[in-house]
Order: sequence, then structure tokens, then C-alpha cells
Amino acid sequence: NEPWKGKSYAKLYNSKGDQVFRKKKKKTIFFTPDSRYLVLNKAGKKAESLVLYSISKKESTKRDSVVSFRLLPDWGNWIAVKGKDSVLTILDLSTGMERKFTGVADYLPAKRGKSVLIKTKNQLVYAQIESNKTIELSNAKKTDKMSISADGLNVAWISGGELRLKSDGTESR
Repeated sequence: NEPWKGKSYAKLYNSKGDQVFRKKKKKTIFFTPDSRYLVLNKAGKKAESLVLYSISKKESTKRDSVVSFRLLPDWGNWIAVKGKDSVLTILDLSTGMERKFTGVADYLPAKRGKSVLIKTKNQLVYAQIESNKTIELSNAKKTDKMSISADGLNVAWISGGELRLKSDGTESR
């Protein structure tokens, strides 16, 4: 029998060799940086789903209708999930804390700082995730490019042909 034919399974075993978790038909599999969570991406006919498995609690949760997701390894056990409904959820797997943003066309998380640039249909928004603070930066219809610094404190974007910067709460052109 050829190894790539038939059903494929993602299996997790403990240090004694006992199987503690099993799911079938997974597209990709990731561990969080501290190896406390397993993230499984399952491809469907019309959309994808994610299975988020807590290894210590032996519990899994499923998120359906996923368009895209990003692990945010320098943030700890955080993940960004964008749904088919254009809702972006930034989730801390360790605490369960979630921040949701609706109408998201595109987003750009900072590498280390827990901040995200979010482009919706009408606006460009800077969001500080832990403090739940958001700042509207610009009309998104005119926003072509956007960038955020690794620490999340500085952002830049091009709007209407002009380069704009926001640094430590101030905006300049």
C-alpha cells in the first residue's frame, strides 16, 4: 500500500507511548512556542477549520470557516484567525482572552509587540491588543501599503499617495 493513499491522521503520544490525541485529514500541524498547544489546520471543500488542542487539559476546540490564520510565536501562545465572515479574532490560547474586529480586509501584526494594523473596507485601524485600545488612522479606501514596527509602537502607511507615520501617539505626513 502506498503511504500517501488512504486517510491521514494527526496523532499525539505522551512520553509513555500512549496515544492521547487523534484527528483525521489535517492540512498542517503546529505547536505553540512552549509546546502546550497543538494547532491543526483542516482543509474543507469550501473553507478551512482549525482545531486548537490543549495538551495539558486534553481539550480541543474547533473554529470553522477559517480563511487564514497566523501563529504569533513572539507574543507567546497567541494566534490570529480570520474567518469567512471577515471577522479577525486575536486569541491568547493560555488565558482565553480574545479581541474581535469586524469587516477586516487585511491585517498586519507586529512581530513582538502585541499590536496590529487592521484594514477594513472604510478605515485603517491601529489596535493594541492587551489594552483593548484602538485608534482610527486613515480612510482605508485610499490606503495602499502599510507597515508596523517589530515592537508595535510605530506604524507607517501610504494614503492618497502620501506617506504617513504614527509614532508614540503622534501622526505626521
